[in-house]
Amino acid sequence: RDRGRTRLGLDPQTTFAMAELQAARARWEDAGLTFDHVFSEFSSLWEAMRLAAQTALAEPLAYAGKVTIRQEGPKVAPVQAFTPLNIVDGSMEVEFAFETDGDTDGVRVIWRDQRTAVEQEAVWPAGAATPTEVKIFGVTDGDVALDMAKIRWRPRVSGQMAVSFTTGMEGRIPRRGDRISVFHPMFADGETALLRAYSGSDLTLDRDLPDGLDDVWVQLRDTDGTPTAWLAATVTGARTLTVSDAIPIVLRALGVVGEPTHVVVSQIGRASCR
Repeated sequence: RDRGRTRLGLDPQTTFAMAELQAARARWEDAGLTFDHVFSEFSSLWEAMRLAAQTALAEPLAYAGKVTIRQEGPKVAPVQAFTPLNIVDGSMEVEFAFETDGDTDGVRVIWRDQRTAVEQEAVWPAGAATPTEVKIFGVTDGDVALDMAKIRWRPRVSGQMAVSFTTGMEGRIPRRGDRISVFHPMFADGETALLRAYSGSDLTLDRDLPDGLDDVWVQLRDTDGTPTAWLAATVTGARTLTVSDAIPIVLRALGVVGEPTHVVVSQIGRASCR
């Protein structure tokens, strides 16, 4: 740390999100991941971090004024929920990408065997005829190389639909790579409302629900934008419902200091999370 402060003019505590970087280092050490590469030319600190982190399927990221790490991998729970209540009217756009002749059909990652220094390759999907080629410095493990090929290929498979929208008055901005949940009439996957009042697990909404609803799933948006897991509920009236599961957040009704709780009501529940 002292050397970094003296030679680069950086104070690690104010430049880097040290707790997150140390947590990433601990994860990588536990997994036995290493970075075996010699820098033969001058490089920026950012580029050196990028090369080292990619062997662990990660990359440096500037967030909230500090340098941290974005880790690839499954994101089980969304970190923020967006609904018509906080999406600007008319800003929702959906774009579809379709395959065309000449598109690559896979990813080939070039890595180097640590014992022989001979270049090896990992291809995904297996048997791809025209994969795009990527050389990854410092990777000396075939399993890691294959994981990297899968990660690079995943956006081509799952990124055929892109959703964009404008939101306002959000105190928190998701990081690139975060999982979020989006509910909108365009997808016809749920109704959204604000919490007008509550008593225990009995909720009163600020608008009517569609006719014919009975057993439903409910997701609540916390004050920082984080959505809860899906909670089982029963509709008891035009604007009322009773939540069967334990409510894990502090509820806020309209008229109370702060933003009221957003409520998403869906008949398909977990399947409607995008």
